Amino acid sequence: MDLKILRQDVCQNKTVFNRSAEQSIDIDFILPDYYPPVNKVLKCKTMPRITACAINGQTLTGEGTLNILLMYVSNENEVCSYEHIFNFTKSFELDGNYNDCIPRCHAKEEYMN
Repeated sequence: MDLKILRQDVCQNKTVFNRSAEQSIDIDFILPDYYPPVNKVLKCKTMPRITACAINGQTLTGEGTLNILLMYVSNENEVCSYEHIFNFTKSFELDGNYNDCIPRCHAKEEYMN
């Protein structure tokens, strides 16, 4: 009777760094000339999304985009919308070497004015 032994690496899920940060977005954008002028703003909505998250040495870097959707009424009483995309980057300094770790980053909207 033969006994076969298989040796395989086992992954362990453990939180080694858990931190949040605020990325303020202070942006002014101008509608293109071919869009009708704004008479009244109906709604302004933001949708953040993380596009990349990586560890390089002792730095955790997250990159993402923020889609800003503006809905408004023009001077001719038409409902119009415009979408503006803003790129952002946020970095964290780590206190150890986590090159073997797989980072996971999340983005959420807290407050918009």
